[in-house]
Amino acid sequence: MMISPTSRQRSGAVAAVCLLSVALPAGTAQAQKVKTPAPAPAPVTEFTVEIPTVDAVDSNLDEATLRDIFSGNVTDHAEELAGLSATSITIPEISVNVTTTIGDTTNDTVVTFTDLVLSDVVDGVAGSVKLAESGFDSGELGSADMGPFSANNFNISGVLGMYGTVDAAGQTELETIYTDLKFEGGKVAAPDMSCTFGPMTAAEFKARPLNFSFADFIGLSEAMENEGETPSPETIGKLMHLYADVFTAFESSPAEFGGFECSGVDAQDRPLTFSLDSMTMAGMSPGIYPTITLSGLDITVEGDGKIGIGTIAIKETDLSGPIAVVQAAPEAIDRARLEANARSLIPAFAGFSVADVDVDVPDPENADGRIAASLGAFDLTLGAYRNGIPTDLLTSASNIVVNLPKDSDDEEIRQLAELGLTTIDAGFTVDASGTRPKTRSISTRSRSPAPIWPKSCSPAP
Repeated sequence: MMISPTSRQRSGAVAAVCLLSVALPAGTAQAQKVKTPAPAPAPVTEFTVEIPTVDAVDSNLDEATLRDIFSGNVTDHAEELAGLSATSITIPEISVNVTTTIGDTTNDTVVTFTDLVLSDVVDGVAGSVKLAESGFDSGELGSADMGPFSANNFNISGVLGMYGTVDAAGQTELETIYTDLKFEGGKVAAPDMSCTFGPMTAAEFKARPLNFSFADFIGLSEAMENEGETPSPETIGKLMHLYADVFTAFESSPAEFGGFECSGVDAQDRPLTFSLDSMTMAGMSPGIYPTITLSGLDITVEGDGKIGIGTIAIKETDLSGPIAVVQAAPEAIDRARLEANARSLIPAFAGFSVADVDVDVPDPENADGRIAASLGAFDLTLGAYRNGIPTDLLTSASNIVVNLPKDSDDEEIRQLAELGLTTIDAGFTVDASGTRPKTRSISTRSRSPAPIWPKSCSPAP
C-alpha cells in the first residue's frame, strides 16, 4: 500500500499514531510520525505497512478490517474499533517502511513492532496490551531497539474519543485510558552518539475528549505555516484555545523513569558521556504542570571538564490563571488583547532547586585556567502571584564553594591569594513577602592552607 498523504489521509495517519502512542513507548511512537513538510524544499514522504498475519480469537471484527486498522486506516473504522470485542488479538509483526525525499536526498526507515497482543477486549477496552519489542532502522542515520511494553485497562474507545475520531456524546469527565504502564527501556544509536534508556512506570492515566479534532489541528498547523511570522487573530485565537483545552484534559499518577546513559563524541571529536540516574514526574492534573525531579545528572568531556548535579527539581507550574483568561477571550485574539492581558497570561511558576553541584571546566577568559566550584544546595520558592508577579519569595543557598584561581588579573582575587586564601565558601537566605524583605542573611567562609594571622582572627574552617 503506497501512500502520498492527502489532508484527510494525514488525519487518519495521525489518529493511528496517537492511538499507538498512548499504548506504546514514546521512542517507538515518535519513529512513526510522518515528517511535516518544510518550506523549501518540501519533503515527500511515502510509506507502506506490512502485516503478514493477524490472529483474532472471538473478535467481532474480521481479519481484513483489523489489518486495515493496524495499517493506519483508523478513521474509516473508528466506530468499529471503539466497539471492538475479542478474547485476544495477536499481531506477530507490523513493519512500516518510510521513504522520505528532500531535494536529491532520500532516506529509508523501517519501523517494526513485534508480538502486539490485546487480551480480554470488551466494548473497546482491552484488559491488557503487550508489545514484546519495537524499533527502527534508518541506516547510517541511526537505529533503535526498544524492550517490552505493557499496560492494563487500555481504553481504545477513550483514546478515539479523546482525539475526536469518534463521537464522545458530550463527555466532559475524565476517564481512565490505561493503568499499570510498564516499559522496560531500550537503546538508540546515531552516528556520533548512542544511548541506553532505563525502565518507565506509571500507575494510571486519565483523559477527556478534546474540543479540537485532528482535522482542526492539521488545519491550524497548515494555517500557521502559510501565515508565517504574522498569523491572523483567528489563527492565534484557535491556537491559544487549543492549548488551554489540552492543559485541562489530562490527569495522571506519578511517573518514574529509570534514567539513561549516553556516550559519543563532541564537535571536536572528544569522547563525551552524559547520564541521568532517574527522573520522577509528579501527578498531572487539569491546569497544573507537575514537578519534575532529575537525580544523578553527569556530563563529562574527556580532556576538557565535567559537570555533576545530584538533584534538580523543577517545581510545578499553575496554568489555571492564563487558562481562565484564554477561555474568557473571543475566538479571535489580536495583538491588542495579548498586550492588555500580558501579565495575566504569565503562569504561576513555583520555583526550582538544585543540590550537590560539582563543576570543573576550562575558564573561557583564561586559556590556562579552570573554573572549579561546588554548590551544596540552592532553592527558589515563589508564590502568591499577583498580576503575573510572585509576591512571596524565599531563596537560599549553602556551601557555594569556589576555588580561587592561582594566576588572576583581578586585583581583589590577587589580594586574597596573597593572604593565603585558596577557597571561598559562602551561603545566603532571602525571605521576602510583597516588596519588603522579612529576613536576610548572608554568610561567607574563607579557607586557606595555613593561617597567616592569629588563630582568634582566622576564618572559620
